Amino acid sequence: MCRKHGISDATYYSWKANYGGASVPGLKRLRELEEEKAKLKRMYADLALENEGDQGGAGAKALTPSGRREAVRIMGRCPARS
Repeated sequence: MCRKHGISDATYYSWKANYGGASVPGLKRLRELEEEKAKLKRMYADLALENEGDQGGAGAKALTPSGRREAVRIMGRCPARS
């Protein structure tokens, strides 16, 4: 059966160990939970990046005029010069 479907024996037995006794509603719920987990991870990553930007992580490099210009350009307040 594994050869017919092009999967290895190890893959089959791993799948069987994880999902062998699960019912269809149980697998659907597992998929929903995995999707929700991925969504929460994305939300956390977005908030963490936003929070990092709010804490003034520019550092000493932005103290020079050229550094300030670069920081402003990165933040999107003015277009980059050619």
